[in-house]
Amino acid sequence: MEFKFILICACGRSGSTTLQNIINTIPSSNICGEFWGAINDLLQCYMNIKRTNCYNTKYTNGAVPSVEFYMKHKIKPAFYNCMDMEVIKRDIKTLILDMLGDTRGSRVLGFKEVRYENNKIHLIHTFVELFPNTKVICHYKEDTYSQTHSTNKGNWWKEDSAPVITKYNNDLIQFAEKNREFAYLFTFEKMFKVEEMKKLFLFLEEPFDESKYNEMILWDTK
Repeated sequence: MEFKFILICACGRSGSTTLQNIINTIPSSNICGEFWGAINDLLQCYMNIKRTNCYNTKYTNGAVPSVEFYMKHKIKPAFYNCMDMEVIKRDIKTLILDMLGDTRGSRVLGFKEVRYENNKIHLIHTFVELFPNTKVICHYKEDTYSQTHSTNKGNWWKEDSAPVITKYNNDLIQFAEKNREFAYLFTFEKMFKVEEMKKLFLFLEEPFDESKYNEMILWDTK
């Protein structure tokens, strides 16, 4: 079965959990919570392995040579005798699917993550490479003052983190603008406007149930 994937890339304390709950009103969807960057690490691992297997195509007129080709011609590059990339790709995809839980009754899978600081947002390109049928929501809060004065007691959310949040928000904005074919820019403030939510669901190509949306908004704002 081919799944659709929806990723919520957000900044912490931006209402991303509420957005996750709203997206989960999509029929047969399973949008998971955060993985503390574990999927980011898997994506980085895959990128590193790809670099290890970055074949030099100058010997084959642009075609990607096989390990057997190198052995036949007695060429021993740094990655000589390394892994099969197709097997690695399959296994990483399987592991990510396993992390997203029981997929037997699901049609739409995904997760939300806030750990894309320090330009880690580029890892989403790798996720889209592995799972082309992916939509990405870049979510942030315009009101950074309330965000930095959050009641959350974690050290990351101190008032002096405002420049960090601003930089992070700018990264999300730029990523969405550069990748409009699969990414959509959304904000905490728009989340409470039905017409804006309808636009988001239109981008996701999924039905919008206003009654369920209202239930989620009321439940999360109590």
